[in-house]
Amino acid sequence: MAMKIDRSTVRMNYLYFVSDTHKEGIPVQPIMVCNEGPTMGISRYLGRLLGLLFNDATHCKKLHKAYNVIHAMEFDQKSGQLRPTTLFVSFNIDNLCLNFSHQQVMDALEHFLNSYISSHHSIQGMTISIILQLVRFVLDEQYFIYNYKLYRQTAGSASGSLLTIPSVYIYLFYWQQDLLEDLINKNELFFRYRNEAFITWNRSEDELRTLLAMANSQFPQPILNIIHIGLRIHFRVYHELMFDDNELLSSFPDIIQPPIIQDTWKWLRAAFLKATRYYSDREIYHNELDEIKWQINRHKLPDSIFNEAYDEILQDFGVTAIYPPYTRSAHDIMRQHVFNYDTYRKSKNKEPQSQHKQQQQTILHLPNIPSLDGSTIAKIEQELNTTLYQKFGDHRRMQHFFINIL
Repeated sequence: MAMKIDRSTVRMNYLYFVSDTHKEGIPVQPIMVCNEGPTMGISRYLGRLLGLLFNDATHCKKLHKAYNVIHAMEFDQKSGQLRPTTLFVSFNIDNLCLNFSHQQVMDALEHFLNSYISSHHSIQGMTISIILQLVRFVLDEQYFIYNYKLYRQTAGSASGSLLTIPSVYIYLFYWQQDLLEDLINKNELFFRYRNEAFITWNRSEDELRTLLAMANSQFPQPILNIIHIGLRIHFRVYHELMFDDNELLSSFPDIIQPPIIQDTWKWLRAAFLKATRYYSDREIYHNELDEIKWQINRHKLPDSIFNEAYDEILQDFGVTAIYPPYTRSAHDIMRQHVFNYDTYRKSKNKEPQSQHKQQQQTILHLPNIPSLDGSTIAKIEQELNTTLYQKFGDHRRMQHFFINIL
């Protein structure tokens, strides 16, 4: 059911190009839009499954947001897992996502599944053979529209497909597993965020570079686009500029409004939280607050709204006063409380959906018919629920749905 598609909403994949603002020089990046493509249900389901299996097999932590990378590094540093001599390797898989050989990915995936699970077992009701057939089907049936013409993608995979990145990581580490197994042992840290990955290394840099060069030479094309190797981790976070087209704003003031004008309080809260999450250095943090104040003044909003919003968010996160001996600043306490809040919110989102569904109730007020007695109403209710089950009982979203006439 999770892999099925709704034929009424299916759209062909289509290609367009955008500037990649996260990278130096802002190169042009091809983007494949496939959110409503014919194989999106399969890609979404298998992408999540293979991603979880890969993370478990390689002890990799998948980070969903940019500030999670910062938080994870700070946590490992404070817990003593990072030494003064620890090297960081950061690389991305952009080019590999677009150019990998379908057959080599299938070979790596088969190697991975056979080494990770027994051939006699199944995963969520699927054997290894079925998983391989489904992945092959998605890769073979990659059609898209560009400039009113129909094309088929014969190498790589759609950038918007949830199956692409897990497939590439499995190819990277399991096509010739012995080459890179030193990189993913339990003694090192391995993070991945979207198409970028970070690995720690606690041996010599010469040994690391020799290993990476040997790995690249064994693959048909260069696979590791190394961004940086060194004692510091280089991670670019895109700092989104505010809406800055004064001419357009002045021409259509009633139609085009920046978020800071649409909902000032909401914009300020998001700006404060972002600054808290991203900046551990107090001086840089206060520079960001000055930037927020500048935006307030630029849009001719009163200074008092900044102070009121800032005081409120400090109170919301329990940072109202600092007492002697002043071992921690208000900013340090605020960051810790915000990170705790993020962790709590993430754990709440992982609760079984059935716990939430018991609390969901939609009430429809219908005209009352006095002639209907209790037994008649009960009979109508039973017939409605029976029909509902017969028509939609196999639909996962309707499994906990029922009608109750009050």
